[in-house]
Amino acid sequence: MAAVLAGRPEEATGLDAPGTEANDEVLLWRGLRDAAEGKPADSVGRAVSVAMLYPKAIRDRILPPVVEAAVRDGQSPLADTGLAKQPGLTYAKALQAERDGKIDEALSSYDALDRGRDLSDSVRAAISAAELRLAKGKITPAEAAEVLDRQTVRWRGDGRELATRLRVAELRIQADQWRPALDALKETENLFPNAKAEIGLRKGSVFKALVADGKANVSPLDMVALTGDYADCIPDGPDGEAIAALLADKLIALDLPSRAIPVLQRLLAGAKSERAKAPFALALAQLHLELDEPAKAESVLKSVDGADLPSEKAETRSLLLARARAAQGDNRAAADLLSSLASPAADELRARLAAQSGDWQGNLRALNDLAAKLVPTKGELNEQQQDVVLRQAVAAVQAGDSDALDRLRPLDKRMTGARADQFRLLTTTAVRSIDDLPRAAGELALSRSFSARAELPKPP
Repeated sequence: MAAVLAGRPEEATGLDAPGTEANDEVLLWRGLRDAAEGKPADSVGRAVSVAMLYPKAIRDRILPPVVEAAVRDGQSPLADTGLAKQPGLTYAKALQAERDGKIDEALSSYDALDRGRDLSDSVRAAISAAELRLAKGKITPAEAAEVLDRQTVRWRGDGRELATRLRVAELRIQADQWRPALDALKETENLFPNAKAEIGLRKGSVFKALVADGKANVSPLDMVALTGDYADCIPDGPDGEAIAALLADKLIALDLPSRAIPVLQRLLAGAKSERAKAPFALALAQLHLELDEPAKAESVLKSVDGADLPSEKAETRSLLLARARAAQGDNRAAADLLSSLASPAADELRARLAAQSGDWQGNLRALNDLAAKLVPTKGELNEQQQDVVLRQAVAAVQAGDSDALDRLRPLDKRMTGARADQFRLLTTTAVRSIDDLPRAAGELALSRSFSARAELPKPP
């Protein structure tokens, strides 16, 4: 008890000694100790009557935090006229006014305390006023963060400072101030190394908010710079993997491969597990392919060869590896990789590679597989579905497969616009003999032109 009164709560370990009876008085002093250390201690509010039993000198010291805790706990101790006249309860009265919905009265009291000489009351009153103004829409999260940030300079070294610093970071996130939020957390981690685990979670939450849907107000360059400077802030475990996947997608979408690649390389090198590496490896491989660097893409993909990946990521890895092999001239290896896949993306890549090598029968088979998955047997066709059907006709003409054209011809009525005209031209008459070749020359020129224009977007 003496240690608590002397401002040395860390020395009050005797309050937890084995055999110490947990009566109201012991609970009071444990709560006062915890409050002095910046820990939650609302339960101390139940000991107002106990605190009133002490001599005046001690009562004046311990009563304010006890009454404040009682107010926070939903009690109304200040309704007691005698208690309300006790000194040092101005902050408790402001809390009571705020709880009772008397906003102007509460703010006036907080502001008066902020201007007062008592540093402790001034700091916490400034914080409470800022939080109340924020809750009532009188200031923005960015403005509230500025107020609280100033208090971390005025009151330092204990749990109150840590809590204030963490709240500043939260407000920075709400204000979309990503770098200031991360900078604040980094500084806090240096000042409070014992809170590293909690601060690490907070840093991860910044990235989680940054890559969340709807957060489009960060520039591409800021995204790359932030990710590069704070690559170590991505947490471990499932949450970290989800953030990593979103972040990798965002970096790809920036259309700045030369800037994004070094960042992804750092993220890949810093990942703690094979599963954590996967999103960055897949994104990095895709960027290398877009820069016509298939050998580098294959090397990156090999770094997660043994990873136990979810089926979707495992397929994406196979598709990217097939593209890398094909780009290096090994179409057979690419075909082997694709043969075990049955998704539309795999069919699309098989069709693309077959067309590039002049294997129109192979192209047609792949497009037939793709059509079986995407083209309904009845009803209207959307633009993507019409493109697939038209590409089937192109491949059939290129391959000279009249039977395939006969099977496609009934789809004529489901085609619309310019596609209908092109489809009709390709399917109304087939190349059946050498005498048809002069007429087919124009159709082939058209089909080759369309083949170059109508490909779907590249698979991942």
